[in-house]
Amino acid sequence: MFKIKTHISSFFLLWLTVVSISICLAILIAAPLGDFLYTNNGLPPSATNDGFTEGTLSIIFLVGLFMGFGQWVVLNTKIKKSHGWILATLFGFFVGSFISFFIFAFVEGILSNLGIYDYDGWIQMIGTFMGAGMFTGVCQWVSLKGRIAGSLKWSLVTGVSFVIGILSISLVPFSFSFFSTINPIAWINPFIIFSILIALISGYFVEPLIIYPEVKNFGQQKIAT
Repeated sequence: MFKIKTHISSFFLLWLTVVSISICLAILIAAPLGDFLYTNNGLPPSATNDGFTEGTLSIIFLVGLFMGFGQWVVLNTKIKKSHGWILATLFGFFVGSFISFFIFAFVEGILSNLGIYDYDGWIQMIGTFMGAGMFTGVCQWVSLKGRIAGSLKWSLVTGVSFVIGILSISLVPFSFSFFSTINPIAWINPFIIFSILIALISGYFVEPLIIYPEVKNFGQQKIAT
């Protein structure tokens, strides 16, 4: 289904570096932004006003924006006039996160009520990130190619990268516990791995699925004109 690369290109290394840093920066900035929005929302503290909404909105918005911008910076070295990728990533991740969250929360609730599955949030979490990633991938594909057809492979890559990234967070804190005594921002370590995994997986497939076909099509159009 996918073409496996036999070498590591400079484009892949650039994508891995820029995209992982972009996602990390988004996560770092999301915390103070969420606190600022919570402090200034004008509502008294309560069980329903605990800053969770502000924090969630901040991280979804900033990850979508920064990830899209970082990916575009690298894409622009190969594909010109691809700035629509930024808005497509922001829109896809923001909308996809909410749609997937409610769909899989509903599914998990039904399975729990039927006694098929004990509700513990795993289906909802995995489904949300898979759905958000896939919807983002479709929007990115459309921003470049103007059609949904053919977007399945890239949307699956994007979805799987987010699922693997989020699952890693539950494992990484144990491996990095040593740094908690010397690093004042040690809590970011799991999210560093999260960011790297997303950039690594998407970067591995972006050339055969996005770059090569697009550059080839652009070259054919130039020859035709």
